[in-house]
Amino acid sequence: MKASETHRAPPPVILTVQGTRIGGAGHVEKEEEDTFFFEDLDSSARVFFAERLGPGGPGEDAVVADVMVEDTLHHETLRANRAVVRHFSAGTGELALSAQFAREGKA
Repeated sequence: MKASETHRAPPPVILTVQGTRIGGAGHVEKEEEDTFFFEDLDSSARVFFAERLGPGGPGEDAVVADVMVEDTLHHETLRANRAVVRHFSAGTGELALSAQFAREGKA
């Protein structure tokens, strides 16, 4: 089998914005009240946010509408109508979102 034919496992954390899967992350944890920190963003998620915010993140807080986070490791789905990007780095693959996420139960 050629390397181009191998398939990578999907990331354990899947990010969806306005109904479109934009990529994933290796890990997510709750930092503060309503602030979630994502690590190891995959290339698709890094490109999505870099195109909208720049590679070093927003100079000011930026709003993202209709965000869904599927944590397949913990079998949780979180959804927010509005999330604020507090931090983003394409280089390190880090993202911090503040939002009032509602749990939709087990994924």
